[in-house]
Amino acid sequence: MANVVNQVQRLFLEEAKQSPLLFSDLASVEGYISESYSGRSLIELLQNADDAGASIFCVKTIDSHAFLVANNGHPFTNDDFLALCRSGASTKKRKSKTIGFRGIGFKAIVNYTKVVHLVSGDIRTTFSRKKTLDLLPGAEKVPLIRVPHPFDGIRYQDEIRRILEEGYNTVFVFETDKETFKKEIEELSGSGLLFVNSINHVLINGEKSRNITLIRKKLSEGLTEIDITELAEQKKWIVAKSNNEGRREAIAFKYDGKKAINAEADEAVFHSFMPTKDRLSAKIKVNGDFSTDPSRTRIVWDEESEEAMHSAVNIIASLCRTVFEKKSDPFGFIDVLKAISMDPLWQIKGMTPNDHFSKESIDSLRTIISRGDEQTPVFIQPESYDSDDFKKVTRHLLVRGIGEEEQKGIPGIIELSKTLGYKPLPFEKSLKAMNTVECSDRTRASVLADTIKGTSLGMSTKQKELIRQSKVVKSGRGRKRIAEMDSTDTLDAAFEGMVTDRLSNPTEYKSFMKRMGLEQQSTVGRPVAEFIHSLGENAGATTVQSFGTSRTIHKWRTVEKNVAALLELMPDIKTVNDVSNQNVGYDLEAVLQNGKKRYYEVKSVDSLGDGFTFTNNEYSTAVENNSEYYFAIACQTEDTLEVCFVANPIETLRFEKRAIRWEWVCREYTGEVLKAKLK
Repeated sequence: MANVVNQVQRLFLEEAKQSPLLFSDLASVEGYISESYSGRSLIELLQNADDAGASIFCVKTIDSHAFLVANNGHPFTNDDFLALCRSGASTKKRKSKTIGFRGIGFKAIVNYTKVVHLVSGDIRTTFSRKKTLDLLPGAEKVPLIRVPHPFDGIRYQDEIRRILEEGYNTVFVFETDKETFKKEIEELSGSGLLFVNSINHVLINGEKSRNITLIRKKLSEGLTEIDITELAEQKKWIVAKSNNEGRREAIAFKYDGKKAINAEADEAVFHSFMPTKDRLSAKIKVNGDFSTDPSRTRIVWDEESEEAMHSAVNIIASLCRTVFEKKSDPFGFIDVLKAISMDPLWQIKGMTPNDHFSKESIDSLRTIISRGDEQTPVFIQPESYDSDDFKKVTRHLLVRGIGEEEQKGIPGIIELSKTLGYKPLPFEKSLKAMNTVECSDRTRASVLADTIKGTSLGMSTKQKELIRQSKVVKSGRGRKRIAEMDSTDTLDAAFEGMVTDRLSNPTEYKSFMKRMGLEQQSTVGRPVAEFIHSLGENAGATTVQSFGTSRTIHKWRTVEKNVAALLELMPDIKTVNDVSNQNVGYDLEAVLQNGKKRYYEVKSVDSLGDGFTFTNNEYSTAVENNSEYYFAIACQTEDTLEVCFVANPIETLRFEKRAIRWEWVCREYTGEVLKAKLK
C-alpha cells in the first residue's frame, strides 16, 4: 500500500515542519533507546516476529554491509506500520499474549544502521536519514525510524523475492557499516528462545551458518519439555507455566532427559521473555512480565514486577506441593531448588530480584512442608541417625521429621530443609524419647556423641537427669539407662568406639563419662588385649573358592560401582543403592525380590587373602544386622574383578581391635567368590 506510506510520510513531515525542535529531540531519544538496547537488537526483532505468530525466523548475510531478517508471521497492518514509525507506540498491550508492549524495541537498530528497507504484505518502504533530510532543508538532526519513503532497495530485490517465495511474510534489510549487528548474529543463543510463544526454527545464513530448532513435548499437565538443537548440540529444558489465566510466568529447569540438572551460572537468569542480567541463586530460569529498564536487561521493582514475581513463586510452590504430597520427585526439581538462597547482606545492600524471589519461595515452601501447621515443629534427621529410629522418635515426640526416607523419594529435600531454616533434631529431644523408645546402636551412638559435644561447656542439673534416664549406653548386658548402671557393669567396647569415632578425640568421651560417674565402667584406655573378638583356635584359614560364571563389568568404574553392578546380576536381588557417602556403616544396600534388605560393606584389597580394616561404626552395624550384613572383599585389576562375599562376619571371622585409630583388623576370611571380566 504505497498510499499508506505516503500518508504516514506526509503526517510526520508536517509534524517536523511545525515542531522542528521536537523532531530533533525525537532523534536524540531514538539514539538513547538504541544505546540502551545495545547488543539486543536481533533479540528484539525475534521478539517482534514471535508476537506476529511466526514459526520461522531467518537472518541472512547479503554482504559485509547488508543483512536480511525475515519471518513468516502475520504481515504488517496499517496500524502496525504507523506504530512502527512512532516512538513509544505499539498495537500490543501488556498482559496480552504478546511479549513486547512498549513499541520502542525496533528502534534498537538505529545506532548502527544507516538504511532500513521493509517489505511486509502490501507495504514496501525505506527508512533513511539522508532521504528525510533532503525533504527537510535546514534540519540538523532527524530520527531514522520516523518518516517512511518509497521503497529504494531495488539492489536487494532478488534476495527479497526469493525469501518471500519460501513462505516468509515480513522482510527487513539493514544496511550498516559497523560490525555490531554481525556480532549479535554470532552471539544469538538458543536458550534465549525458551519463552517465545510460536517460533520453533531460527535460520542463520552467512559466514557461520547455523540452524536453531525448538521441539516442544508435553510431559504432563503444566510441564513441557523443550529441546533446543544448535550446531549439532542439543539442550533440553523442562518449562512449568502458570496455571492462572492471563499470567505468562514460567520456570525452566535444565534437563538431561531423565531429571532436572543445574543450569550453568550464565544461564540461570531472570527473563522478561528475553534474558536479563539479573541472576538467580538456584540454577534455573524464571520468566515473567517483569518491568525492566529501557535496555530490558535489568528488572525494575514495581507493582507489575511484584505481581509477576508472586506468580512465578506460585509455580514453584505448585511443583513442590505435588512432590511432597506424592513423596516422589521423578524430575528431580527439589535437588535443583535446594540452592535457592538470599544474599546474606541483603539488609545492607538492598533486595535484588533474586532476593525477592528467594524470600517469597522460602516462605511458601515452609508453609507447604509444615502442612500449614506452624505449631508443629519440623526437624531434620541428624547425621548417622538411623531412619527407622528417626521415624519412631519423631512420631513419639509428635513432631514432623525430614530424613533419609524422604531423601530417597525426594533427593535434595534435606539440603532444601536446611535452606528453609530447619535444624537437626536436638539431642535433648532424642534423649527424652529414648527414655521409652528403643533405638539402634547407631542412633544411640550418634545421640550420645551429640550430647557430649552439646554439654562440653557445662551441663545443667536438668540435662544430667535427662541423660541418666535415657537408654543411651550399652553394656555387656545390653542397652541400659545410665541410672541403671552399677559397679559390675562394663560398657561395650564396640559401642564406645562408635561414639569416640564421632568425637574429635577420646578425651572428650572420658571427661563426659567421669561427669556421669561411669569412669570405671568405660573400656576406653584399657589394654588392647581386652578388645580381642575371636572364634577361638578353630577359625578357618583363608581360602578362595571360584564361584559362578564369568560376568562383564566396566573397568572404568570404581570398585563400589562394579560390586553393585555384580550384585544386580544376582537373581534374588531386585535393586542396589549406593549409600557409601551417608556414613551408615555399609556401602551398598540391596533390596531382594521378597522385599527384604541386605547390607554390603565393600573392602578393596590388592589380592584376595589380604587383610583389611573396618571402623567401629561398621562393626556395630554388622553386629546389629548379623546375617543380613556382608563384607564384599574386592580385588579389581586391569581385566578382572574378584569379590569374596562374607555373610555375618562378626560370627564367622576373627579380628582384633587396634587402639591407635580405633579400628578393627581382619587378617583371615572365608567366603564365596564371584569373578567378573572387565571391559
